[in-house]
Amino acid sequence: MHTKGIPENYAARSEAARILGCSQRTVERHILAGRLKSYRLGLRYVVVDLDEVRALAQNLRTPVAIAA
Repeated sequence: MHTKGIPENYAARSEAARILGCSQRTVERHILAGRLKSYRLGLRYVVVDLDEVRALAQNLRTPVAIAA
């Protein structure tokens, strides 16, 4: 699902939230923490690269081994 005016490989924060299974606020936290880079399109849209969103989703779902 793409909003009119957003390039094909980019998504609005709401779409990124749907892909990641989190809230838009959490997407904003990922952006602020540097885990996702955002891009402003004009005055209206802040978008993220879908490849970065998918990579972050994969990293968030990969279990981390904890040393005993």
